[in-house]
Amino acid sequence: MYIDSSYRLRTIVKVLKYGSSSLFSNINSFFPKGWTTSDSTGLIQIFRNPDCIEEWLSIYEVPIKNGKVILYKAVGKYYRSYYDSKFHYRPGSIPRASDWDDGKKECGGGLHFCPTIDHAISFFPGYSHLIACPVKVDDIVYRSKSYFPTKIKARGCCAPIWKVDKFGKKI
Repeated sequence: MYIDSSYRLRTIVKVLKYGSSSLFSNINSFFPKGWTTSDSTGLIQIFRNPDCIEEWLSIYEVPIKNGKVILYKAVGKYYRSYYDSKFHYRPGSIPRASDWDDGKKECGGGLHFCPTIDHAISFFPGYSHLIACPVKVDDIVYRSKSYFPTKIKARGCCAPIWKVDKFGKKI
């Protein structure tokens, strides 16, 4: 066990793969609800999800300025979302969800963002562009029992978005 840079207690377990993913799919049953596992080249990371959006932002060291945060999205060649190729994140636009569901479901019914560029890339490894997205904290829905704890859902952006490099620098 170790404490990572965000002060979150995390256990890393090396698991050998034997041609079956059943070990990975069943590992959640060994941990209480609110804990998450993720497979990364044979490593299982186990950590407790934050309880609220403020704790989530704090853990990922996302600063809140005037009730707004900058979150990230990895998009395709034509600035399209990986999960909805009809939705665009063009620099200079202010994306808003036309299907906002007030956070009823974890997936769909809003726009999804990540706290860091690396987390955004994990949802779209074949990305073409990285986008910085200003979002009002009040427009964010965070689910502490989330299957995907490294993303949040929001009604939309509150100001124009912009393209960034892998280090978050505006392009």
